[in-house]
Amino acid sequence: MKRMNGMNIAWGGLFLVASACVTSVDEDNVGQTEQALVVCDGPEDIGLACATGKVCTASSQCVNPATCNASASGPGVVQGNVTVDGNDTAGDLAPLASAWCVTGTLTVTGTALTNLSGLSTLLTVGNSLTVQSNAQLTSLTGLQALTRSVSIKIVANMGLSNLQGLSGVKTLSSLEVVGNNGLTTLDGLAPVDIVSSVNLTGNGHLVEVDALSGIQGKMSGYLTIQNEASITDLSGLSNVTEVGGALRVFNADALTDLTGLNGIWRAGGELLVAQNQLLPDLDSLSGLLQVGSARIQYNPALDVCAVEELLARTGASGATSTNNLACSAGGECASAACEQGACTAQVSALGEVCSTGICDGEGACGTAGRLAISLISDGSIYNPPSTHDGVFNPGDRITLNARLSNLGPTPLTAISSVRIVSSDEYVRSPWPYPIYGNQVAPGATGNAFPRLIIANDAPEGHVIPITVAVDYTENGHPATAETEVEIPVGPGLSDPGVPAVLDLVRIIDGYYTNTVNGHFEPGERILADVRARSFSPDDFVLNSAWTEISDPYVTVPWTTGSHVVENMSVDYLSFGFDLSPDTPVGHTVSAVLHYQITVDSEAYDATLPVSFVVTAP
Repeated sequence: MKRMNGMNIAWGGLFLVASACVTSVDEDNVGQTEQALVVCDGPEDIGLACATGKVCTASSQCVNPATCNASASGPGVVQGNVTVDGNDTAGDLAPLASAWCVTGTLTVTGTALTNLSGLSTLLTVGNSLTVQSNAQLTSLTGLQALTRSVSIKIVANMGLSNLQGLSGVKTLSSLEVVGNNGLTTLDGLAPVDIVSSVNLTGNGHLVEVDALSGIQGKMSGYLTIQNEASITDLSGLSNVTEVGGALRVFNADALTDLTGLNGIWRAGGELLVAQNQLLPDLDSLSGLLQVGSARIQYNPALDVCAVEELLARTGASGATSTNNLACSAGGECASAACEQGACTAQVSALGEVCSTGICDGEGACGTAGRLAISLISDGSIYNPPSTHDGVFNPGDRITLNARLSNLGPTPLTAISSVRIVSSDEYVRSPWPYPIYGNQVAPGATGNAFPRLIIANDAPEGHVIPITVAVDYTENGHPATAETEVEIPVGPGLSDPGVPAVLDLVRIIDGYYTNTVNGHFEPGERILADVRARSFSPDDFVLNSAWTEISDPYVTVPWTTGSHVVENMSVDYLSFGFDLSPDTPVGHTVSAVLHYQITVDSEAYDATLPVSFVVTAP
């Protein structure tokens, strides 16, 4: 017997239904039409309304998606956290074939999937949905039935061009879209109201955010637009009126205005507007009345008068305003003048030649070198692929794309390596990096890639301030160019209670004598690259790194010798496996990697099991 609108309809053994779609009845207002409801008859009804607040599942249940929580149970409910990865993707997806609810987190990472059709019955994720580091993923098709998730994270899926598939999600706590280099639009997401936080970082081809127009009123968390090289339009954020946390627009080099932020009257955390090369004014922040603190810096086209007016209006504490286009009078270089807080219409001499270089736009004669950071990346091959997400985690090697521009008429010569300067306690192993040829011609740029490691004990939320600097000679005069950046620290590994742990970064056939085609072939040398992470408060000594294996087809070409490892830092190693020419295709090579150290006179052996299958093209 089926129940419709509060009435059981049955005559003997015969069940009569006039139509699959009926009109629901509001018990308080009989006769008032609420919604067309269906009788759940199969998978084709997934997501359709079957009662007030309820929808159909793949198994013809009528459920309330809001009941998907830690205490939920029954058909179609998968309890706890679920990970779908590249080791056994089909096996991981099997329990989700008819599931409507995952009570914990759902993570899809490191797979070869091109779409998410294996999740087509899913209505609710009780915690967060993360889709990360799926190199062949081109579509989110399969998530159309999804209506609820606390948060969604779309991270480092390089083939993804849009978010089609998420249109059923109406409300989120937070959204993170990070490091998806093929993404040009957020279309497919709208309309969604995000009540807490939005993080858009490092999506190199993202142009606009129109799909965020569903955000209404106050966001209780943060709003971050960072390292978005192509974004030109923020008008999709025009319905946001308040940000409870930080408001950040950082390193958006194509952005020429902040239209879309006009409605925001308060940012409870930090206001950060930095390293936006083309931003000329702050007109779209004219309604901003309160900020927790402010840093407006390194915006070379931005008039400092506009900055000073905003800081005065908001009464920002801890305000910083540096390296914006200043507005001053006098000096060797004539520039716009500040009179009673407003800029006059004088013409700036920025870039004109003067005695020691060029006019710097601040009324002074400066040098022609300009140093900028175009990208901060965690995409190093020395980091495990699962961490290539634009979030700077403890233990990550961070690379800075530094660009030295010559704005003057003569070459910059005798250029030093670009270096990182920081006194932060969580910075490890800063490496300088040279600029090719050690000189930069007039009007040209030189690039360098200095890097550092974030200490393994760096707390989440800590911000690492660093100065990037380079020395050079211009017209016989020594000079230095500097720029400042900040690196926010993401979540890290909880203290494991041991002095060191090993992470597998990758297993590759990339040795120079190999064919390097992605196959582990007989006769080749296969490399297992490993990251050893120190959780010791003191430096320790690596005594030996070696491979435990008993395989007639494998010989081990080397053992790594002794060296000192800095406290809370990272050590990188490669373990080799030489396959004999007669190794059978399909043979599985299994080994245990050992990392033997001495800490405070105590010996410790960190181990990591690894395996791979011998294959052929």
